[in-house]
Amino acid sequence: MEPAAIRYKNPGAMWGRTGKRPSSAKIVATNAAIPLKWGSTKTVYLNDGKGQGNNIAVFDTWVQGICAQLDLWRTSPKYRNKRFADAIATWSGGNNVHSYIAFCKKRVPGLTEDTIMNDAFWRSPSGLAFLKAQAAHEAGKKMPAADADWIEAQQIVFGRGAARKPVKTAAPIVETAPAPVAVQRPGVWGTLWNLLRGKDAAVRTDTAKARPGLHPNGDPALYDQQELLSSKGYTEVGQPDGLMGRKTTNAIRAFRAEAGLPAGDAIDAKFSAALAAAGPRQVAKSRADASASDLREKGNTQVATLDGFGLLGKLLLGGGLLGGAEQQGLLTKATDTLQSAQDTLGTVTTILTTIIGIAQWCFAHWWLIAAGCGLYMLFKVAMAVLNMVVLFRQGFLSRADK
Repeated sequence: MEPAAIRYKNPGAMWGRTGKRPSSAKIVATNAAIPLKWGSTKTVYLNDGKGQGNNIAVFDTWVQGICAQLDLWRTSPKYRNKRFADAIATWSGGNNVHSYIAFCKKRVPGLTEDTIMNDAFWRSPSGLAFLKAQAAHEAGKKMPAADADWIEAQQIVFGRGAARKPVKTAAPIVETAPAPVAVQRPGVWGTLWNLLRGKDAAVRTDTAKARPGLHPNGDPALYDQQELLSSKGYTEVGQPDGLMGRKTTNAIRAFRAEAGLPAGDAIDAKFSAALAAAGPRQVAKSRADASASDLREKGNTQVATLDGFGLLGKLLLGGGLLGGAEQQGLLTKATDTLQSAQDTLGTVTTILTTIIGIAQWCFAHWWLIAAGCGLYMLFKVAMAVLNMVVLFRQGFLSRADK
């Protein structure tokens, strides 16, 4: 039999009604806000032998189940804007946390314990990759939902699409209250004057869009374009701030190239219309399968710089290995000089004697230190190059295959 998460199209294995299992009726109406919001009207209590009253919400379509999974992550105070490690510990109830983290990190490039689970993450390809990984962990196998279902659910949750199947209304739907607007109250004299005139006092409301992170000198219109670029997957734009910088320019150029627009970094009417109509960014196969060798061939300057450090590491390692043989001449003379100094000053202080002893050891074993430094440098360079490849595949770096 298929796992419950698959049978009931609930990729997050989310609970429906909480509390103890009722004495009768295995399937009851659920009171859970998020599942209800996305069309679940039933809860199945599981016979898992744990006696914890575990249950699972039932959905009719994969899109509804994925919408509920994503919406719960991005709106619940338990998970919203939390570190990945802390959020997954809460989600799992503290069970098998380390293995859960390792399972997800293996399947989501760039995911770390410190990744913040915010809207920028959920709008990105990494957000969808995480939802799929979590679903596979909960079910113990890959979910049969199509890639199109995951993308559609992401668009619906962020208000960029319509559900494939209308959400049920048999049960009450929990609606999110609109964000409050700032109200400017009328003054006392203005109110009295309007009373004498027989008119109600005018109350102005500030309905300006909230733009967190907008620079004091930033352009709100540019901020909106930056936010839209990020939501479409052009994450190289960075954090929206309303300022035209290098990151924003790179994102504009990337979108123009991929949308078939004329080259450049200007935001004109054609650019804005194309961006508004564009779907999520599709990662080209050449990018998704890119390797370090591909980036080198395309002249990626970051990888070239790292290769320079790698060459230095190889020289240190090679020199250390060659120096491992017994050394004479200058090294022996330096060692004898230090020994003489130690004999002369041996009675000064114990600390000075110790320092001279350490210096002697370093002179005698310089090759070992050089080899260790070389190995460490090569390891750090290899990890940095790998990180460059991952960032390029995810679209965080400027394209190197123009």
